[in-house]
Amino acid sequence: MFNNDNNSSDSNKKRKNENEIESCVSKKSKSEKFYPIRKWIMQKLEYCEKQIDNFKELYNNQGFKVKYDDFRDWIPSYLKRKLPFQLKKQYTMDAKINNGGDIFLFRIWRNIVLKNIILQQLYCLNKNFYVKIDKKEQFLNSKYRDYIKKLYYISNEDIYLGDIPSSVESLTFGYNFNQVLSEGLIPSSVKSLTFGDYFNQVLSAGSIPSSVKSLTFGDDFNQVLSAESIPSSVKSLTFGNSFNQVLSAGSIPSSVTSLTFGDRFNQVLSAGSIPSSVKSLTFGDSFNQVLSEGSIPSSVESLTFGDSFNQVLSAGIIPSSVKSLTFGYRFNQVLSAGSIPSSVTSLTLSNRFNQVLSAGSIPSSVESLTFGYYFNRVLSEGSIPSSVTSLTFGDRFNHVLSAGLIPSSVTSLTFGDRFNQVLSTGLIPSSVKSLTFSGCFNQVLSTGLIPSSVTSLTFGDRFNQVLSAGSIPSSVKSLTFSRCFNQVLSTGSIPSSVKSLTFGYDFNQVLSAGSIPSSVKSLTFGYRFNQVLSAGSIPSSVKSLTFGYCFNQVLSAGSIPSSVKSLTFGYRFNQVLSAGSIPSSVKSLTFGNCFNQVLSVGSIPSSVESLTFGYDFYQVFSEGSIPSSVKSLTFGYHFNQVLSAGIIPSSVKSLTFDRYFNQVLSAGSIPSSVESLTFGHRFDQVLSAGSIPSSVESLTFGYCFNQKLSVGSIPSSVKSLTFGYCFNQVLSAGSIPSSVESLTFCNRFYQVLSEGSIPSSVKSLTFGYDFN
Repeated sequence: MFNNDNNSSDSNKKRKNENEIESCVSKKSKSEKFYPIRKWIMQKLEYCEKQIDNFKELYNNQGFKVKYDDFRDWIPSYLKRKLPFQLKKQYTMDAKINNGGDIFLFRIWRNIVLKNIILQQLYCLNKNFYVKIDKKEQFLNSKYRDYIKKLYYISNEDIYLGDIPSSVESLTFGYNFNQVLSEGLIPSSVKSLTFGDYFNQVLSAGSIPSSVKSLTFGDDFNQVLSAESIPSSVKSLTFGNSFNQVLSAGSIPSSVTSLTFGDRFNQVLSAGSIPSSVKSLTFGDSFNQVLSEGSIPSSVESLTFGDSFNQVLSAGIIPSSVKSLTFGYRFNQVLSAGSIPSSVTSLTLSNRFNQVLSAGSIPSSVESLTFGYYFNRVLSEGSIPSSVTSLTFGDRFNHVLSAGLIPSSVTSLTFGDRFNQVLSTGLIPSSVKSLTFSGCFNQVLSTGLIPSSVTSLTFGDRFNQVLSAGSIPSSVKSLTFSRCFNQVLSTGSIPSSVKSLTFGYDFNQVLSAGSIPSSVKSLTFGYRFNQVLSAGSIPSSVKSLTFGYCFNQVLSAGSIPSSVKSLTFGYRFNQVLSAGSIPSSVKSLTFGNCFNQVLSVGSIPSSVESLTFGYDFYQVFSEGSIPSSVKSLTFGYHFNQVLSAGIIPSSVKSLTFDRYFNQVLSAGSIPSSVESLTFGHRFDQVLSAGSIPSSVESLTFGYCFNQKLSVGSIPSSVKSLTFGYCFNQVLSAGSIPSSVESLTFCNRFYQVLSEGSIPSSVKSLTFGYDFN
C-alpha cells in the first residue's frame, strides 16, 4: 500500500516530499495540515467510501463520462508524472506486483492524496467532454485543453502541429474550414472526423490519421483519391454532394463497411472500385451508370439507389448477398427472373415503377414488398411471391383483385389512396391480420369480405358505408374510421371483439346503449362529435375516453362511466362541473383550451392523479379545489393567479406553469412535496430562501427569468437545473447549490466564471451559443 506517513527521518527529504504532495492538491492553504483537503473533496470522498467498493462502481454510480478501461489505463501514465518521488517508488513496486489490476486500484483509492488527484482529473474530463470553438486561441491557451474529447472547430484559422489536443476523439470542422492538412495535424486519438461544406483539399498519405473509424466529407469535397488518401482504419465513409471522382481499386480502403455517396456522384464502377468489405452501400440522386457483374461487391447486404438510377438489371448485377434493396424515384425497368437476387428479403420499388410482374419477377425470398406511387398493373397469380408477409401498394394502384392474387402468406396489407374496388370473398386472404384502406375506398362491406383473421382494420378518408352486423368480422380488436364516416350505429355494427375504437372528423351520431360494444376499452371521437351523452351511451368497459374539438355538452352523473381512468376533453369543452360529473375512477384528466370554469371542492374527484388545464383557464383556486390525490399538475397558457399556501395540495410531485404565470412565490406557495418544478415564459420573480421548497430535485426556468441568485435561492435538493434564454447573472460561489449534477444555460448567458461558481457536484454542463 502507498505510504501515507509524513514522519521522515530526513527533514530535508521530508520537506521536499511535502512540497511535491502539496502541489498535487490545488488551492491548499498553508495553515492546513499535511493531508486534509478541501471540504467539497472530502464530502465527495466520504460519499464514495460509503457507497462504492471499486472503480467500476465509481463509474456506474457517479456518472463519470469515462469508460472504466480507459480510466484504468489513464492512472499509471498520469501518476508517473504527478506523484512525488517516495510515492512513485511505491507505485512502481505495487504496479509490478499487481500488474495494473484491481488491487492496485484499491491501493490508489485508499490514499487520500491520490483520491484528490483522480477526482480532480475526472471532474475536468466531465467539464470539458464537449467543446465548441470559434477562435483557435480559446483552446490553445486553455489549461483544460488536454481534457477535450469532442471538439467542434468552427474557425478557418491555420492549424499547426499540436494545436488540436491529443485527447480529442471526435473532431468536427465547421462550415468554413478549408485548410491543407499535413501529417500529424489531426492527432492519432481522433476516431470520428467530420469536415464542413467548404473543405476541399487534396489528401496526402497521413493527412487523416489511422485511428479514424468514421469519416464524413462536406458538400464541396471533390478530390481525386489515391490508395493512401483514406486510412485503412475507416469503417464508415460518407461523401458530400459534390464528390464525383473516378474510383480505382484501393481508392476506398478495404476496411470500409458502410459507404454513402452524395447527390452528384455518377461514375462508372468497375470490379474492385467498391471494396469487398462494404456491407451497406448508398448512392445519391445523380447516379445512373450501367452496372456489370462485380460492380457491386458480393459483401453488400443493404443497397440503396438514388432518384436518377434507371438501368437494366440482368441476373448477377445485384449480388446474392443483398438482403435489403431500395430503388429511387425514376427506376422503371422490366424485372426478369434473376434481376432481383433470391437473397433479398426487403424490396422497395420506386415511385415511377410500373412494369408488368410475371411469376419470378419478385424472388420468393422477399418478405416485405412496397410499390411506389405510379404502380398500377394487373396482377396475375404468382406475381406476388408466397414469401411476402408485408405488402404495400402505392396511391395509383386500382385494379380488380381476384382470390389468389394476394398470397396467403401476407399478414399486413395496405392499399394506396386510389384503390376502390369491389371486394369479393377470398380476395383478401385469411392470413391477413392488419388491413389498411386509404383515401378513396368506399365499398359496401358484406359478411365475409373482410376475413376473420383481421385484428387491426383502418378505413381511409372517403369510407362512409352503413355497417350491418357481420360487416366487420368479430376478430377485429382495433378499428379506425377516417374523415367521412358518419353512419348511425346499431347494436352489432361494431363487433364485440373491438377493444380500441377511433372515429374520424365527420362522425356525429347519437349513441344509444349498445351502439358501442362493451368490449371497447379505448374510445376516441373526432372533430365534429357533439352529442348529448346519457347513461349507457359510453359502455362501462371504457378506460380511456377522448373527445374531439367540438364536444361541449353538459355532463350529468353517469354520462361518463365509472370505468374511465383517462379522460381528455377537446378544444371547445367549457361546462360547469358539479360533483359526480367526472367519475371517481378517473386518474388522468385533461381539459381543452376553452375550459375556464370555477372549480368548487369536489368538482375534480379525489381519484385524479394527473391534472392538466388548457390555454384559457384562469380561475382563482380555493383550498380543496384541487384534490389531494393529484401528483402531476399542469397549468395552461393564461394561468396567472396568486398561490397562497394550501392551494396546491401537498400530494403534487410534478408542477408545470405555462407562459403567463409570474407571481411572487412566498414560503408554502409551492408545497414541499414537489420534486419537479417548471416555470413558463414570463416568470421572472426574485427568489428568496424558501420560495422553492427543499423537496425540488428538477428545476426549470423559462425564457424571461433573469434574477440574481443568492445563496439559498435554489434549494440544496436540486439535482437538475435549467435556465432559460434571458438568464445572464454573475454566479458567486454557492449561488448554485452543491447538490446540482446537471446544469444547463441558454444562449444569452456569457458571464465570466470564477472558481466555485460551478459546484464540483456538476456532472453534465451545457452552455448556450453566446458563452465564450
